[in-house]
This record gives sequence, C-alpha cells and structure tokens, in this order.
Amino acid sequence: MFSKSRYGLPLAAILLSLALAMTLVIAACGGDDDEEEPATPAPAAMDMAAIGAIIGETTSAMSAELRQALADEISKIQPPLSEDEIRTLIEGAVSESAPEGISGAEIQAMVDSAVAAAAAEGVTQEDVSSAIGSALAAAAAGQAEPLSQADIERIVRAAVATPVPTAMPATPAPTVVPTPAPTPTVMAPKVPVSARLVLAVPPPSQEVGVMHLANNLTNSFLVHYDHLIASDPQTAAYGPQIATEWTTSPNGRVWTFQLRDDVPFYSRDGLPSGFNLTSEDVVFSFNLLTGVGTEKAINPANWEGYAGRADNHKTNGDYEVIFDMDIVQLDLLTFMSDEVESGISSKAYWDAIGGEDAYNERPIGTGPFALLELNQGVNYLFNRVEDHWRHTPYFHELEMKMIPESSTRLASLLTRESHLAVVPRGIHEQATAAGMQIYRASIPGGHFNMRLPWYKPQNYVRPDGSKAYSAGPEGPTKGYDPNDPLRDTRVRRALLMAMDRNEINDVFFQGRAIPNPMDYFPPWSDIFRDEWAPFPGPDGSTGAAGGWDHPHDVEGAKALLAEAGWPDGGFTITIHVPNNHSLVPEMPDVAEQIGVYWKEIGVDTEFVSLTNQQVFATAWTREKSQAVYMNVSPKSAHPCVAMVFNRYESGRGFFDYDEVSEYKNRCDQQEDHEERRQLTLEFGDWWYERTVNFPILWVFQEGAYNPGVLEGYSVNLLHHAPVRYHEFTMPIYE
Repeated sequence: MFSKSRYGLPLAAILLSLALAMTLVIAACGGDDDEEEPATPAPAAMDMAAIGAIIGETTSAMSAELRQALADEISKIQPPLSEDEIRTLIEGAVSESAPEGISGAEIQAMVDSAVAAAAAEGVTQEDVSSAIGSALAAAAAGQAEPLSQADIERIVRAAVATPVPTAMPATPAPTVVPTPAPTPTVMAPKVPVSARLVLAVPPPSQEVGVMHLANNLTNSFLVHYDHLIASDPQTAAYGPQIATEWTTSPNGRVWTFQLRDDVPFYSRDGLPSGFNLTSEDVVFSFNLLTGVGTEKAINPANWEGYAGRADNHKTNGDYEVIFDMDIVQLDLLTFMSDEVESGISSKAYWDAIGGEDAYNERPIGTGPFALLELNQGVNYLFNRVEDHWRHTPYFHELEMKMIPESSTRLASLLTRESHLAVVPRGIHEQATAAGMQIYRASIPGGHFNMRLPWYKPQNYVRPDGSKAYSAGPEGPTKGYDPNDPLRDTRVRRALLMAMDRNEINDVFFQGRAIPNPMDYFPPWSDIFRDEWAPFPGPDGSTGAAGGWDHPHDVEGAKALLAEAGWPDGGFTITIHVPNNHSLVPEMPDVAEQIGVYWKEIGVDTEFVSLTNQQVFATAWTREKSQAVYMNVSPKSAHPCVAMVFNRYESGRGFFDYDEVSEYKNRCDQQEDHEERRQLTLEFGDWWYERTVNFPILWVFQEGAYNPGVLEGYSVNLLHHAPVRYHEFTMPIYE
C-alpha cells in the first residue's frame, strides 16, 4: 500500500515515527503518571517555542545526556492513541499523495493531518503545525524544485530522532489527570552551520573503498570500517572496539578475542544492512589480507608476518576469534587496530552480492560513516550512520576532497569550499590572515626520514622456490651495485652530518617538530639509549630530552668522504620525493634544501617527484642504486614490527643486512617482554653504528580549519591525513 523509500522502509513508517514521537512529547509535557490528584485544572496551551525546542533537541546532534534524559521520560508515558488508530490516520494522509515530486507544502500538509488528531488537550493543531513547519523549514530551505520522496524522508528523520517504543497497546491508555506543568525552559533547536563537513586532503596511496586493497595510509580514509581494537583519539592507547576483551597465551602465540554481539553492518544510506558482524567476518577479513579468497590483496606476505596465515585464524562460536600463531607476536594488537588496514568486512554480504567485484564496488562496514560515493581523483563522500552502535557523528555527511596541490587546498579553504585542509606550515599565515585557525595533532604523527636501500645481489625467493611477495621482483637485484657510495657507512654518515636538521625544523616546521635521532626508536620509549643522541638539539638538550645522533658539521662530513675515497664528493644521489604527503606536505621543499647541504660537500642531487604510492612502487622494484627515498614511518611500529617489511625476506625490503634478518627471526621467538627489550636495544646499537637510515624529525600533523564551521580538531593522526575520528568533531551551530 505504501511506496518504498531509498532506505527500504515505507514512507508511512517514517511518518508514523514522527507522529508517535510528537504524541509522546506532548503527553510528557502534560503531566506525570506517578501523581494523580483529582480535579486538577488542565495545563495552559503549550508555548510554540517550547514545542519547537523539544523537536529541535530530539535531532541526532543533541547531547547524549539530553537524549537519554528525554528517552527515560518518554519510556514512562503511554500514548493517548493506539498504534492502530495512528496508523490509520497516517495511511489516510499518505494514500492521498504521490510518492515522487512532493513539494514542501505537501509534506507539511501530510504531517499536519497525520499528527493533528494525536494532539492532547491544551495543545492546538496550530501549535503542532507551526512546530513541525519550523523543524522542516531549515532542511527544505533553498529547494526551488519539488522535493523527492528521499528528501522527505531525510527531513523527517532529521526532525525527529527520538526512540519510539516498538510495542504499543491495542487500546487507548487510561486518561490521567495531570498536575500543572512548570513553564518549560525555551531552548533554540541546534542546526549545524553546515550539515556536511568537507576536508581538502592529498589523495591517498590507493583510491579504494575496501581494506584488502589498501595500505595503512589509505586505511585512514575508510571510515566506514571499524576494527577489533580502537586507538584512543588523543593518546593512541589501545582499547576495545569490536572486541570487548582479549587474552594471550603465556608464550605470546595464541590470542583470543571476544566480540560484541550487537554490531550491524551499515548500507550506503547509513541504516542497518540486515547483516550483523560475527566471528566468521573477522576470519574472512584477515584471510583476505593474506590473499585467501582474492588475487588482489596488496600486502599478503606482510600480513602473513603480521597476523599469520589463513590456517592461523579460527572461530569458536559466533563471537570468539582465535589467532593461533606459528611465531610469537607480542604486537598483535597493533594489527587489530585502526592504525592499519584491518577493518572488518561482511562475508555474508560478499557472498550475497556475488563476490569481490561487487563488494569492491559497493562496500559496507560497521563504522560511524557509510560510504556513499568514491569518485576517483575527486572525492570520498559518506553519510553518517544514524544511531551508530558506538557514536553517531554530529555532521550529517563527510566529504574528503582529494586535491594534490597545496595551493589549491588552501584556496578551497579560503573560498569556503572546504572546512579543513592540509596545507604546508609555510603558508599557515595566509590561512590565519583570512580568519582560519591551525589544528595540531595531539601527538607526533611519525618519524620523517630518508630510506637508504642496501641490497644483496639476488632478490629473495622462499626456500620452496616461490616468490616472496606477489609483486616482488625475481632474479638479480638490478639496484645492486657493489661500488654504490651509499653502501659505505662513512659516506652515509657524511651525508647526514652535512644536513642542518635544526635549520630544517626552523624553516619548514617553525621549530615545532622534535629531533629524530633514531628511526623506529622513539626517544620517549623504553627502547632508547641516551648514548644515541649525544649532540645538543635545538634547546641544548642531549639524549632522550632532545639530542641529535650526529652534529651538523660540514668539515667533518668532508673528512669522512675523503676517508671513504671521495675527497671531492663527485657522485650524484637521486632523491625520490612524495609530492602529496599529508603529514609532511613540505617534503619537496625539504628535499631541495638537503640538495643544497649536500652540494656543500661536493655531492650532486637529482630529484624525482612522485605521489607517495609511486615512491613506494619505485623502491619496491629494487632497481635503483645511489638512490634515497623520503618517507614518514608510523609512530606505532616497534622495530620487531617494522622489520617485517624492511628485511630481505619480505621480497622487496630496503635493508638486506643479515643483522636485520637475524633480529627479526629472534623477535619471532622471543616470549618475554624484557628480554625482547634488551634484544631491541642491542639491535639499536648496531643500527646507530651503521647509520642505516637518515633520521630527520618527529613531526606533528598540522593544517588549517574554518572556526565558523567546526569547533576544532586535535586528535592523534599518527602518519595519517586529517580524516580520522570525525564522528567526534563538533560543528558550529546556527
């Protein structure tokens, strides 16, 4: 009888919720069921502003405390009309209207006629009509054309989001004589200045919508997914998300996760899809990452090292998952968290729609936003999930505009086409001069460095003769050159000493970055030695308090080159530079400055500007000698973890040193945390002496936002773009 909405629900059912909620609110304002005093006079007609305030405050933008308080009150009240009576009224209203092209006036007429008979004594039909008209007016403003049925439903859903009891009495509830109600406090409805939050960000490494086709940079864009483990938005400390609790065996090989039993997957419109998460979905998702069930996974070998093979992933009932590993994995929580591409997909939905191609085209997840559109090279567009199981976003929509050029992102922000943008620190003043404010991540996002490949003559193959990695090279290593000057520790140290990292910090980061004396060994962690940072940093501190591994010393650098057989320099290094990195958009400028430093000691440079993904793809071919790769590595990667993809056995790693492989093998067998810490400190001693990488700075993600649209943004961004945790971002209200 009723036309279907884009949500798969009858329009009348949406309107029924509106009518019932209005009825309950009206009844709530009329008295208290717990006190019955005869001959008490009926209350005066409710003030129009009070009704409007009640309706406005039932939107999904209301505070959790207010929503709960209102729900608690409503749950105590019986409606004055039965469900059948109200349904009959709404059926009559809807049956008179066409399902498409209904105008705003017709919407209001439908709603008016449906709710009028439900108005309690003391509230006039005009009061109700005016209140609903006000609630609809904001959403319908500017609609020159008649509104579609989808528009109607969206407006009604936004106008009333109050929980409605599912079980209604078959007959009208007894009449209760109310006591006089106090004059209500008038509160203006909260309407965001912009229902859609728009971000201007560099494109991710892969423009995809599913986890097994993404890396840990692209993962952060896929906010329609949830993970087993959450990272605290401020501190990045791990806590429950889909998993409620977990245990690990004494030997660190068996991890058991208990799952929530009430997590739905959401379809594109932000409503439950009909598929709920179970342990089978978790196992299915991790199998995809290792290449089981797909030939398109981009990191299968790495994921075998991170979380085991398919036969290591097991279910025990619908809500328990076991990872029974062949190796010790004390860092498994990292790979269960939202720091990496381990969000959970729906196996049942995958099967129902015909497999991988269909899923990749229309993915669903359990996250607080639902992916509506992915337009290659243009944007990601998300609907918020209504009544999300952990937190409903305040903004109704989230758009991530993919804009490679920093100047264009800034222009987008200044013209109000976007509300938050990644812009280099050197042009922050232009943003603030136009009234924008600067956001800064709550913790350092990652360590900025230059990777120096050190190759063996042959690419790695597994003992059984198979390739180490599905996309890895085979045969001789084309980038192996025994005469490459970068194979000499003295040359590497000379190049590092030629760099003035304090000046880089001052010029490109306004002095707000932190010295990075050792990649993968954070100075604030328990795997750092003060001896690795003996030279004073920007404020004169040494060691973990802010020192450098090597000083800026041009003459000392020249002496080291001469000792290595390059008295006048005389060779060229190619620097591969990401031109779209979200954490360090200044990379191209920093690279040019490093070229100036190296020229002082006689070393020439060439620059190859690529996207971040292209830089990795070039490195993975292992075809280049006398080459370095600018990079940002995540804060969270313990050296035992980082060596999974850096070691020779990964098939396309940077560091073919035997010491790296030996360290990783020992990590895989180390069951005791303290013994592993000592092992890591010893490995750090070797790393420091060999100058394996060029560490530069620990960097905080920064950018600009429009304070007229959002209150602010400061979360842990690790090495990601500012696309995370926007379910908590507070809008500015009209």
